Amino acid sequence: MKRIKKNSKAYRIINFISRSIALILLLAVIALSGFAIYLNIFPLKYLIIVGVLLIVITGCTLFVLISNKIRAKWKIIISFMSLLIISGICFGLVAGLDVLDFINKLANKGYMTENYYVVVLKNSVYSQLEDLANTNIVLYDNGSEGIKEVVTQVKTEIPVTITESIDLATMTSSLLSGETTALIMESSYKNILDEQDDTFKTSTKIIYTINVKVKIKTTVKEVGITTEPFIVYISGVDTYGPITSVSRSDVNIVATINPQTKKVLLTSIPRDYYVQLHGTTGYKDKLTHAGIYGISMSIKTIEDLLANDINYYIKVNFDSLIKIVDIIGGIDINLAQGFSTPEYRFVAGNNHMNGKKALAFSRERHSFAGGDRARGENQELVIKAIIEKVSSPSILTKYTSILNSLEGTFETNVSATNIKKLVKMQLDDMASWQITSANLDGNDSSNYTYSFGGQMLYVMEPKLETIDQAKKAIAKIKSN
Repeated sequence: MKRIKKNSKAYRIINFISRSIALILLLAVIALSGFAIYLNIFPLKYLIIVGVLLIVITGCTLFVLISNKIRAKWKIIISFMSLLIISGICFGLVAGLDVLDFINKLANKGYMTENYYVVVLKNSVYSQLEDLANTNIVLYDNGSEGIKEVVTQVKTEIPVTITESIDLATMTSSLLSGETTALIMESSYKNILDEQDDTFKTSTKIIYTINVKVKIKTTVKEVGITTEPFIVYISGVDTYGPITSVSRSDVNIVATINPQTKKVLLTSIPRDYYVQLHGTTGYKDKLTHAGIYGISMSIKTIEDLLANDINYYIKVNFDSLIKIVDIIGGIDINLAQGFSTPEYRFVAGNNHMNGKKALAFSRERHSFAGGDRARGENQELVIKAIIEKVSSPSILTKYTSILNSLEGTFETNVSATNIKKLVKMQLDDMASWQITSANLDGNDSSNYTYSFGGQMLYVMEPKLETIDQAKKAIAKIKSN
């Protein structure tokens, strides 16, 4: 390359370009530094180290770009390198904004979505809502605030009489016998009826769906999340699609976390545990049915059962688990004994699972003598494997793709500030966590339930000694 003289026009052009790049670089470094401090997830020691390196590198680079004493060749080389640095800084800023946006969107939406079905006999002449004009529809009143909105929406669509009832058994029998033209019920009840009564499933069809948003009433019990023990309720609902949808909570795990000792206790409560739903009288109910009335009912019922405050919750569904496991590269679970489901085979020893296989593993119960007890233990194994994977240093390289994939697949009432504190703590010490289990147990039985009062259902009568043991285990984690 021919040497460019310092007083030539070419040198002046190069000098102007290099100084412009220097100004952009300086602004980019200032923006990155300010954003890193604002984001507040990086430990101070990392900020100091990176800050010193940035000052040194930026200072030397600016000197070369601005000085009139540096040869044009070096200005061109350093200008090119500076452009690469600026591009990297821009990428970092975009990634940081993605992190911030994701954290802010994690918070619960403030509402839940109840999906109501208009159900008729499969062999009836009714195929759409308009066909029911000038008829009488019976609506199951489950006590939700959304009932009024459902009535309003249907009556806006067609001229119709709507009769509200609290007797689900009589309603369904009346429909099957042809005495009732159509029913309106929240989707969770339809799904449960389909499982309990094959005749109802095969003899009915859904011709219309009404979606209603209902405000969530949950109270956060704040603690110093990096210094004090806290309890998180993990609710896994039995649906795909939008996380706001109301449904049964098939996974009920209480995670007691001590951030100081790095200990986590996972307490699994069987889905069919026969408990008194909070604030209700009369029949007890399956714990899974608490989810029909919203996350708040599940939380308060478990608080009553375990005599412990639940500070926060995390709600996931089938889509959540599949995406989480897939984006972290799968999980590995070691089994003492193998088994098979219709879709997958699980062997004794190590099993590497993708998202769909992990979901099948989490849901299976018919392969085990312990039934739902064994399923709860397997769900704990999945959660443990996920925690170990996401807390490893190697996962940090995938965080942007993880955030993009998980958006909208789960919700929590942990604040953005507390999430950042937890991330900052983990980045600071990169500690491994000790994870243990304490599972509730019971006896197989049948009984009437609060949600389906006129029908005997399978339930699990609690063994009180396992509840007492769980309370003691929770107290131990919280105390040391």
